[in-house]
Amino acid sequence: MSIRRGSQIAGAALLALVVPTQAPAHETWLDVHDWQPAKSDRIEADIRNGHGFDGRILPWLDQLIDSMELMDGLGRLAIEGENGNMPAVAVRARTDGLSILVYESRYRTLTYDSFEVFREFLADKDENWVLSEHTLRDLPTSAVREAYRRFSKALVAVGGRRGADRFTGMELELIAEANPYTDHGAPFVVQLLYNGAPKAGERVTLFSRDAGGVVDIRLAKTGADGRVAFALRPGRDYLVDAVLVRKPARNIAAEHLVMWESLWASLTFATPATDGQ
Repeated sequence: MSIRRGSQIAGAALLALVVPTQAPAHETWLDVHDWQPAKSDRIEADIRNGHGFDGRILPWLDQLIDSMELMDGLGRLAIEGENGNMPAVAVRARTDGLSILVYESRYRTLTYDSFEVFREFLADKDENWVLSEHTLRDLPTSAVREAYRRFSKALVAVGGRRGADRFTGMELELIAEANPYTDHGAPFVVQLLYNGAPKAGERVTLFSRDAGGVVDIRLAKTGADGRVAFALRPGRDYLVDAVLVRKPARNIAAEHLVMWESLWASLTFATPATDGQ
């Protein structure tokens, strides 16, 4: 039986691209229409941006998307789209097993309305070390500018559902060490990699949403091996999120006129309602 998300209506206006700085943070994720399609069905997914696992749908926009790919047992397939397409992702499933949608955004920038809003964002993502570094670098506390990139994955169980997540080469990436469609009962371990190496001491947020739209949020911090563990529940949609803030390289700071840079990793999937589904 297919696992489908609840019906949601969201605007696709270009205003959705403007990140309101009054919110603590805005995650970006891939929201798959059918998490368990049959082989040769179309895999369709929205790009969503929002907070607390609730967000607006973004259309395909070339100025946002650096790359979109499907990874499966047959290898990698580049996904092409046209400006304005909704859903942004539409690709034919090619083979049974776990397929992975991989999205990398282009650089975008934002300016915080106030330093307090910037402080709230850092607290929300447990990146408070930035505050002392901001002072040490003698940076202004007004008009704080930041560049950011998104690195999103979605695990789609095609047909038989078997298979495993794997490293796709993104700069910041979350990797599931169990298959949420087939592995039940054990802790669900996720590893955070930065430039291909485990990233310790970073906050990872797990959002889970039930069929009625109620969202539960759990927090964990990666160990020395970059891993965190969560318990999953059946019949839910999941979003795993991690954010890394860093001092921008000189060329990035000069090109985008920014003081800071953030990298956002997300991983989405669903769990079957019962083990026998």
